Amino acid sequence: MKRVNVEKDCKFKYGNYNRYYGYRNENTDVDKRIFLLQKDWFEGKSCLDIGCNVGHFTLYIAKFFEPKQIKGVDIDFNLIKAARANILHYIDNKNSQSPKVKKSNESNESNQKDDKAKQIVNESLVVNGEQFNGCLEKKDEQSLKLHEDITKCKHDENSSSNCIHNGNGNVQAELLKREQKFPYNVTFITENFVPSSENLLKYTKEEYDIIICLSVTKWVQLNSGDEGLKLMFRKIFKLLNPGGKFLLEPQPYKSYKRRKNLSTEIRNNYDNIKLKPEDYINFLISEVGFTSYTQLDTLKHDKQGFERPVYLLTKASTAL
Repeated sequence: MKRVNVEKDCKFKYGNYNRYYGYRNENTDVDKRIFLLQKDWFEGKSCLDIGCNVGHFTLYIAKFFEPKQIKGVDIDFNLIKAARANILHYIDNKNSQSPKVKKSNESNESNQKDDKAKQIVNESLVVNGEQFNGCLEKKDEQSLKLHEDITKCKHDENSSSNCIHNGNGNVQAELLKREQKFPYNVTFITENFVPSSENLLKYTKEEYDIIICLSVTKWVQLNSGDEGLKLMFRKIFKLLNPGGKFLLEPQPYKSYKRRKNLSTEIRNNYDNIKLKPEDYINFLISEVGFTSYTQLDTLKHDKQGFERPVYLLTKASTAL
């Protein structure tokens, strides 16, 4: 039994838990971190969400804060696959004012098209053999077509670029950016965001007005060490447009201990950590180049360990 647990932990060694939101937001449909955000940080802006998991947080921002475009990235393709399917939960819920994924308890459906949509979505939300909760109440032809575009790829990487998949199954921006309104303002991409070397940073260009990095730093540090985390911070800074914002939620260092023995590499990285979470802000200001920061309110949370500080850092509006 112990070996099975170890194997399961190693499967999620990047923090890529497929039940993360259900655990963190148990007994509620609202991620409390939403209440820390201001719409004007996102509205009409270009945004990036690092470590987006199955996309609940990203999708809420995409729909209700109306960014010009927001990209969610995660290292786990299965999570990205679920995130793409979860787009459907938000289509046509025009009167919804929360990130709630509605469940249908109706046993009699008069519309066969609705039944088909429910079946498609429920099937698409199976990730790593586990079922995600929630199904759609109503879908129209546009919604069904969007789902087919997102979840199916009918050609290989050498075929026409009009489809929104490439050979690796990653969503291309062409179709989703066409209208630049939800859900066409959101994309989900499989990506290891941590640069493999300093040399790669010279190709990084300014692109985003705000970058979100929530509950990710621990996993970067355990898997890539201090150097990997520093490279990620520098990449984030270079990706931000002048005046851009960086929203950071670091996990406390004491939480690292439980995961330090997931692998030999992780244990080695843990033993050599010198840049602690309490030192991040000083590093980001003094060495990376951010000019100012604000610590947002720490929200009460029912789950132990989730009452974490969230910081908003700002890049200078003009080159210094």
